[in-house]
Amino acid sequence: MLLGAKLKMTLFDWVLLLLCLGVVLYFCGTSTYRRFTKPGIPHITPLPFIGSMGSTILKGEPLQDMIVNIYNRYKGRPYSVMFMFRQPMTVLLDPELIKTIAIKDFEYFPNHQTSLFDNEDPLFLKALTNLKGRFIFPNSVFRMFIFPNVLFPKCKNPKPNFRKQISECNYSESKFSKRWLVSYWDFFSLVKSFPRFVLRCLKNSERVPNCFHLDRDWREKRSTLTPVFTSSKMKTMFVLVSECCQQFVSYLEQCYQNQPNECGIQKDGDVLVLELKKFFNRYTNDVIATTAFGLSVDSFKQPKNEFYVMGQTAFNFGPLKLFLMMFMPKIMKLFGVTLFPEKIPNFFRSLVKDTIATREREGIVRPDLLHLLMQARKGTLQDENSTEQQSKIGKKQLDDEDVVAQCVVFFLAGFDTASNFMCFACYHLAVDPDIQTRLQNEIDETLREGGGKLSYEALNGMKYLDMIVSETLRMYPLAAVDRICSRNYTIKADPPLDLMPGDSVLIPIFGLHRDPDHFPDPDRFDPERFSDENKHKINPLTYLPFGIGPRSCIGNRFALMETKLALAYLLSRFSVKVVPKTPIPIKIEQKGFTITAKGGYWLGLQRRS
Repeated sequence: MLLGAKLKMTLFDWVLLLLCLGVVLYFCGTSTYRRFTKPGIPHITPLPFIGSMGSTILKGEPLQDMIVNIYNRYKGRPYSVMFMFRQPMTVLLDPELIKTIAIKDFEYFPNHQTSLFDNEDPLFLKALTNLKGRFIFPNSVFRMFIFPNVLFPKCKNPKPNFRKQISECNYSESKFSKRWLVSYWDFFSLVKSFPRFVLRCLKNSERVPNCFHLDRDWREKRSTLTPVFTSSKMKTMFVLVSECCQQFVSYLEQCYQNQPNECGIQKDGDVLVLELKKFFNRYTNDVIATTAFGLSVDSFKQPKNEFYVMGQTAFNFGPLKLFLMMFMPKIMKLFGVTLFPEKIPNFFRSLVKDTIATREREGIVRPDLLHLLMQARKGTLQDENSTEQQSKIGKKQLDDEDVVAQCVVFFLAGFDTASNFMCFACYHLAVDPDIQTRLQNEIDETLREGGGKLSYEALNGMKYLDMIVSETLRMYPLAAVDRICSRNYTIKADPPLDLMPGDSVLIPIFGLHRDPDHFPDPDRFDPERFSDENKHKINPLTYLPFGIGPRSCIGNRFALMETKLALAYLLSRFSVKVVPKTPIPIKIEQKGFTITAKGGYWLGLQRRS
């Protein structure tokens, strides 16, 4: 009897322990959800720890599809809330609200989320895309702390009765205010409470706007780097990109004429059958190598060159690793796990610094991005819209590590995204031969007018090519871009939503671009949307392929030049054809940071007569 009672008590203890552990885990997994799951706030019911990511984790649903589903589900509302694991994210659905947050109230949302790079080499955090607008704490704040009447003008002689004084100050966090006012009369408590005061000042910056102000670190670096990507600078790099295009089509022609098997390409009659992604990857690799790092490489004839191999290695992480880095970054940091191998930043750091030293020692000048960044570092880079040199800003803001960081992010941002974009464009040209024929006629006419050569002005003057590129960007943009709230902010909508420092907002670009109210029949590839007769009908707040506001992509001109030039060169020599391996309709899947075609981009290339 006693033994049985003892055994029953032991089982009960275990059950009670497991129950308590389950309750603790539940509250830990949902503690960040409470502010955003109140009645009236449109939101997807989150699961503990994984939030709204269940379909992505269990079914492999691409982020783009999840964004479109959320957008369509709450369409007509100004915003909704999704949960990226434990992090609530406010999804902005109304174009005017997007404009307000991304442009008008930019000072409240100046930063991107960079937690994914917190475990990485510090080099990644110096890149322009990851730089943060930080808050400066001026000396005047300490004086406001010592003299509270400056903070609370209604508070006359802050002495007891504290409860009455606090109510007169109309300050919501009465418990904290009471503690602060009491500590005012005790020097040691005053010193101890100063960090709390700083936090309170930050959280109530809209009430005390002079408490903190946004420093000029990110803004000055952006203004320093902006002249690097102007039209005149793109024109100087046009020649380098053209050389890469010539390498690309010459290699395909050699494979077509000689033995295609030696190139790793199949041939079906007079059609080369190939997976386009790997070839466009080699092209973007060569473009970035020559324009950003000053290297002349040919990844078609030398596919094992170190620069290309490093690029492949950088993106060779699986969805599980990316999931763990997003889900438990602190644990990954504890075990020293990083998204990119340590040899990646070390390779690029050594490469850039050695190239800079060689150029400075031997007086080498090359019309590439690295030369422009070296000018910005020295303060001799000129803006085409200004006669003044950026000397003071350049000298203060850019050092060797800054130059390396911009080159690295240029590589990471352009290596995979540009090749994917060109593959999608080629797919639609193959599926719709009439569109391809019209584009080829425009390319042929432009080449005839230029004596067989393409110039920067001629490329930008090709209207139908621009229409096709614009439509491809509409159909396959980034899923979304984020902004991080830096000061207390209230979204004035129905219902209103209070955001605090650290909260994230999401601009659902993929959802906006696939909205039939903005783009009729959105799943159809129709370049005529961007014709001179129709493009004025497009609300610019609903077409955001490169983001919006001061944080929009600084390299959009280069990306457009690189992709347009490759398509023009390729289609001047070849026609893109559908082959048995071509997936119709195309299905997208998530791969790392970007999307790709499920099963690959299998297409045929037929030599034009």
